[in-house]
Amino acid sequence: MDHTSPTYMLANLTHLHSEQLLQGLNLLRQHHELCDIILRVGDVK
Repeated sequence: MDHTSPTYMLANLTHLHSEQLLQGLNLLRQHHELCDIILRVGDVK
C-alpha cells in the first residue's frame, strides 16, 4: 500500500474523522443524560 496515495490518505482522514464524530456523539449523549438527571432533581424539589 502506497502511504502517499490519495486513497490511503483519505481513508486515514475518514477514520480519524469518524473517531472524533463518535467521541462527540458520546459526549452529547452524556450531556443529554446529565440534563435529564438535573431536570428530574429539579422536579423533586
